[in-house]
Amino acid sequence: MITDMQIRRSLRRVFRLPWVLAVLVSVLIFVLAFRYLSPSTFAERKDFIQLAAQILGGSLLIAGLYFTWRRIEIAKEEQITERFTRAIDQLGSEKLEIRLGGIYALERIARDSKRDHWTIMEVLMAFVKANSPNHLDSDSAKIDRERYSSRNKCNRTARE
Repeated sequence: MITDMQIRRSLRRVFRLPWVLAVLVSVLIFVLAFRYLSPSTFAERKDFIQLAAQILGGSLLIAGLYFTWRRIEIAKEEQITERFTRAIDQLGSEKLEIRLGGIYALERIARDSKRDHWTIMEVLMAFVKANSPNHLDSDSAKIDRERYSSRNKCNRTARE
């Protein structure tokens, strides 16, 4: 799950070098194009400046769209984290209805987030194990757990 500190660090990295270089390269291209084209009349200069302003505006629009997309992705991750935390809290409730709601919430999160799917399956397996009667310590239950464990390892290996 993503923390606020990780978000801040990633945003600092995004704003550092690439954007400074992009601005410097843009200014350099503008100056070189102005000198190379050397507009002589007022109309040519006006058209050149207008073109440069449109290019700059388009670039800022694209950058704005990128940052909006990143914010939406971060907000989705935060929402999944919040939903996961609430569902885990619901699993610890004394009331059966609330626990069932937590189980269904975890199921929904597992479907929505492939990255968190196996973590949720492990949480649910631990919940069932902790809340099941003691007769599950028989040999058949141990064999079932070993089968699940080996299947889980294969799935994790295939995912990576």
